[in-house]
Amino acid sequence: MPFDEAALSRLEETLVPYSSGDAALFARLAECREKLTEPMAEALRVTYDEGRTSDEAAVLLSLNAATLRKRLERARETLRLCLSKIK
Repeated sequence: MPFDEAALSRLEETLVPYSSGDAALFARLAECREKLTEPMAEALRVTYDEGRTSDEAAVLLSLNAATLRKRLERARETLRLCLSKIK
């Protein structure tokens, strides 16, 4: 699932105060998010982009809470590895 511009804008608005506005980082993050599997991307989108709790996201996605947490963990690790390769 691609990371659309609206979601990227929301993420930037949230993180800019903490990141000193590093636009290149957000571009790299968007590239890395495009490489996630659909289940991982959907878990990130519902939890972080839409601002839901993990319990709310699990219900919305019809997942066990532990399954959602594991998907989020794997997605974060995948993003971390992807971002570290791009430097």
